[in-house]
Amino acid sequence: MKQHYNSSANAKQLTLLCCYAAEDQEQLSSLKRYFVSLSDERVCVRLATLDMDAASLGLAEASVTISEAHIILLLVSDAFKRFGDDKHRAMEHILNSARHGDTRVFPVVLRKTRWAGTSFSILRPLPANGAALQTRIEEHFDASIMAILLNELRMEMHKLADTLGIAQDHPLAHTNDDVRYAYSPDVQAVAEDEKQREAMTDELLLLPTHSPIPQSARDTSNKSLTRWVKVVLPKADYALPRRRIALRHQVRRSVPRVVIVVVVVCLTCSLSH
Repeated sequence: MKQHYNSSANAKQLTLLCCYAAEDQEQLSSLKRYFVSLSDERVCVRLATLDMDAASLGLAEASVTISEAHIILLLVSDAFKRFGDDKHRAMEHILNSARHGDTRVFPVVLRKTRWAGTSFSILRPLPANGAALQTRIEEHFDASIMAILLNELRMEMHKLADTLGIAQDHPLAHTNDDVRYAYSPDVQAVAEDEKQREAMTDELLLLPTHSPIPQSARDTSNKSLTRWVKVVLPKADYALPRRRIALRHQVRRSVPRVVIVVVVVCLTCSLSH
């Protein structure tokens, strides 16, 4: 099948559309935090969402949203399976778009469920092994499965961007300052409960480690920059500890004072003797 995709001449970014059931609104909100990390120096990603229940009522508007998407994720759950019959018009539009090569469509299993026999069961899931992100409703996303999902999704987007000829510069990609501070925390640590992730936003200034960090990025008083980057990402190589930088500068400033004090004390002792 020839794949031609949505390749508007004015397109400068890839549109990622998440289709979900209304019951999974909370899981969608959590997913969006992870998907922030998908934009990088090669691809700029615009995230869109579509409530499949609302799509049944506003089919014309939903059709426009579907047509504009480059990649569509179907967030599969027990609730979402009700859209898997041949009578759901929005799902029919999505599947036709996939058959014609206009859009790449992947089911993403939120919670383990039997979805064989649905109209979208013919599609290849992400991750490719079909693993569910959650085992139970009350649990948070599995960090290892999420990492695999993001990696495979990023690969799909890069391949599509190459096909469409989309080249997008990262806002921090060009700078004369080649100083880099970074470390790689355990991915499990950034995939824990919501309260801990919120607390970590006060500890981390997140930047891609492959991009040079400008002087302004090390000045935490720059509020506009801080707002842009202060998001906890699940990818392990995206983090910069602000306190470590501040402590490093504080130690550097305090060293001359210590030396002066030691010299003065030594001189005083020698004069007294």
